[in-house]
Amino acid sequence: MFSRKTKSSRKKVFVMLLFVFLVGCAGVYAYLRPIREVRCSLDSGPCDDVIRLKLEQLAGGSYRSSKLSESFSKIEHVFPHIRLVSKQISLFGVLDIAYETNRNAFYIETDSGQTALIDAEGNLKNLESAEKSPEIIVIKLSDAIPKEKSELNRVANIMHLLLTTLYRPNLFPAEIRIISFDEVHFSYRDVQWITSEDQFESQLLTLQEILKADTMDLTHKAIDLRFQRPVVRER
Repeated sequence: MFSRKTKSSRKKVFVMLLFVFLVGCAGVYAYLRPIREVRCSLDSGPCDDVIRLKLEQLAGGSYRSSKLSESFSKIEHVFPHIRLVSKQISLFGVLDIAYETNRNAFYIETDSGQTALIDAEGNLKNLESAEKSPEIIVIKLSDAIPKEKSELNRVANIMHLLLTTLYRPNLFPAEIRIISFDEVHFSYRDVQWITSEDQFESQLLTLQEILKADTMDLTHKAIDLRFQRPVVRER
């Protein structure tokens, strides 16, 4: 009786060890085997053709290859408005790569034509060779504003406040222009709004009250929120 129990217990242990071994082998096999196909998605849809073609060059290489991480770095350098969410290779050598648009980032474009991107962490990235995504808003920045990191951080704070407050249907700005920290223009619905950094939050609350009331036609108007009683004029 004792002998039968011992044999049964040993058999269970053997089956468990065999299962763990096979799963481990499958994982190592998937990790080491060549990439046969690359599939790429961006925001749950297909990747841009340029990104897809760059990633398809990975086919035939190894999942462990340094070329893989180098390719991801190059893509994020050329397309800084996207970020890698996940990458996974199947037993059949299919590499699935998922990207998403970094919606907490925004472009800065100066009067002299220089373009850069500020990401969610406040990092500034030069966009000399990059294609801009239509998903990310462009901030027009006066050349009069210094481009030191401290000043750009002030710009980032303004933008995140503005975009957080207005990120809803029909309220998202079509254009934002920072003339100075005392004069920030943004527009949507054919209306231009003027605000400033020092009382930004209270001025946005005033804006929300105006929009909530919706008692007058504001089309082609400029509304200056920097006054206690906002000034409305023709654009």
